[in-house]
Amino acid sequence: LFLVVCAALSFSTPCIASVQNPSLSSCSSAQVFSVSAVSITNAKVGQTMIFAYSGLLTTSLANSPELQFTMTKKASGDVIPCISNVGSCVYKLCGGTTSIEREIGQPWNNVCPIPASSYSSSLSFKIPYLAGIFIGDGNMHLKVAAIDGGTVVGCKEFDFTVALS
Repeated sequence: LFLVVCAALSFSTPCIASVQNPSLSSCSSAQVFSVSAVSITNAKVGQTMIFAYSGLLTTSLANSPELQFTMTKKASGDVIPCISNVGSCVYKLCGGTTSIEREIGQPWNNVCPIPASSYSSSLSFKIPYLAGIFIGDGNMHLKVAAIDGGTVVGCKEFDFTVALS
């Protein structure tokens, strides 16, 4: 029965989604924004991946803050381009207009200043089939830098895997 239910639901929701809890490394001495935990669920080409995080913002951000994602192939270091808001993309944290920017900005109503506080949220990314062309074996490295007024105010990096099929 479980397999029948899973087969029926597979068109909308994964029955057994893989969850990755990568080890985080700091990539900046600045720690105005510090991410303490990340989990990645359902990282698979053609699926919707959930990126959940917890972190602390110690000072408000008001000078055109943004998140800069730099995604590379772990083996070669080749940069993965921004495709349909997934990959090496820059996201506005205030006044965002794309669906992903609005999702990122939801905890502070997408307006600046972003108040100092603890934040926990999740983002949904549809991994396009086209991404399969760029990601090689699926072993990826992601660097996430928080930038305010052109200055890095926090940065974390980690490895994760995207399933190809």
